[in-house]
Amino acid sequence: MLLERFKALSDETRLRIYGVLLRHELNVNELVSVFGMGQSRVSRHLKILTDCGLLQCRKDGLWSFYSADMGQAGTDWSELIKKDGYPKSQQDQEVAARVYNRRTEDQARFFDTVAENWEQLKEELLAGSGMEKRLEHLIPHCGVVVDLGCGTGDLLPLLSRKAKQVIGVDNSPGMLEEARKRHHLDETRVSLRVGDLSHLPLRDEEVDCAVMTMVLHHMSEPEKVVLEVAKVLKAGKTFVLIDLSKHRDEKMRSRYHDRWLGFKPDDIRSWLTRAGLDVEEEETFPLKNGLEAFALQARKKRKS
Repeated sequence: MLLERFKALSDETRLRIYGVLLRHELNVNELVSVFGMGQSRVSRHLKILTDCGLLQCRKDGLWSFYSADMGQAGTDWSELIKKDGYPKSQQDQEVAARVYNRRTEDQARFFDTVAENWEQLKEELLAGSGMEKRLEHLIPHCGVVVDLGCGTGDLLPLLSRKAKQVIGVDNSPGMLEEARKRHHLDETRVSLRVGDLSHLPLRDEEVDCAVMTMVLHHMSEPEKVVLEVAKVLKAGKTFVLIDLSKHRDEKMRSRYHDRWLGFKPDDIRSWLTRAGLDVEEEETFPLKNGLEAFALQARKKRKS
């Protein structure tokens, strides 16, 4: 295996691809954009790097996402490459960052476009699911609650009954403007903020409860978002998460701009554990179109 890895990285193009995938998880089309190569050529290089154990491939429906395999051997290769660099390293990283960031920009534009019709789109999936009843049960009465990916603010009335202060965060200015139109907000108690959920506009340990409903599957790096949630949550306090269970409905990508086709329970639990959160309640429930969702309540561990 060692010889195969040396052979794989002796090719400059494969070395450059591996260098980019040390920092980003990208699909084939995104790598085509980064390197300006044909899809078949990129796919051939990806196969060689994957077969020798340098890359891992995550299948999600019809899409495949590639990233560096960061097992022990991968960590060693990573340190070597980062230390010594490689041809066109800086140029590749700059282009890859632009391609990667385009996801967030495209997402914000999509939700700006559909903001006025978003409630109708949600009802196509969530009508009759009992979502609000579940949230009523899972969200505790508290001081400060944040709705992450608050959209048009349909949860703001419930959260205002549950908490003294309510914060809504979304990366779409159009969605937040629609929330202001739909709800008569008491600005002494409700604050709406534009922000990326991977870099929240909140202080560490600012909130008593964080709520995220049907948002995580839109994120490029959901585990990073979970880690960010844990940072802004006070010790011993609550995270309420509702999202899609794993499915194969590719239409969700175009209809709702979904990045992930739901999640496996083991993945969610492992992300929460690494973020220092313990699951206390969990259930699954049916949605329309044959889909399923999960709802859970987790608590941030207290410092020992």
